[in-house]
Amino acid sequence: MGPNHPSTGDAINELALAYRHEGQWKEAERLYRRALAIYQAAPGTQQVPVALNNLAQTLAAQQRRGEAERLFRQALAQSGRQLGPDHPDVAAELTGLAELLGSRRKYVEAERLLRRAQDIDRRSFPPDHPQIASDLTHAADLAFERKQYAQAEELLNQASAILKRTFAPNHLEIGKVTASLAEIRRCQHRLDESEDLYRRGIAILEQAWGPENPQLLTTLEHYSLVLRARQQYAQSAQVDTQVMKIRVTRTLRKPAAL
Repeated sequence: MGPNHPSTGDAINELALAYRHEGQWKEAERLYRRALAIYQAAPGTQQVPVALNNLAQTLAAQQRRGEAERLFRQALAQSGRQLGPDHPDVAAELTGLAELLGSRRKYVEAERLLRRAQDIDRRSFPPDHPQIASDLTHAADLAFERKQYAQAEELLNQASAILKRTFAPNHLEIGKVTASLAEIRRCQHRLDESEDLYRRGIAILEQAWGPENPQLLTTLEHYSLVLRARQQYAQSAQVDTQVMKIRVTRTLRKPAAL
């Protein structure tokens, strides 16, 4: 089909996603930019907002928040024009922008965008749909950023209840919510509960991602803090060794040139 066909862009986009999952942010960014350029040059494609959103998420992960915010807003404007203001894809882009604004402490606008996204999704999906659980999780993340731990915990419990009715007990999304609840308990100094939740959440995440996935880093580091606070130094050292192994592996991994 040639290097500039939209299907080639789709393949590059999927490869970029694989690099994102491995924490290879620079390589993911390079590939997302290639895919975006292909989509922008192809008449009639609907993929430009998706590509903008993917690139924005990758920049946000690299703490390049100003660039990411600009791209999120571009994606949102284009999706609104192409799909209409009440499409679920628009809700997803509202959520991505809200997450970024929360990390930049722009809490008022972030909360407003999350409410808009939740309203769209509640009209688009049944009450027990995983997307509703995802919306609750994002609202919990914003509450956590604002140190509103009780509210964050309640929202995560609601999300967890939906996910447990929908998925098997070892599903990745259940693992993520469990690890988030563990972090809330850590911040509330409820260390025995935090340790138990971390152990359960990490077991699910390792099963889904593998024990050396960079996405585990922050969760493992916080779990180690809990273990040290509880004077479980041998276990903490084991976790620290796992963290170091992940960091070294990520540094040494060389992405294939395209």
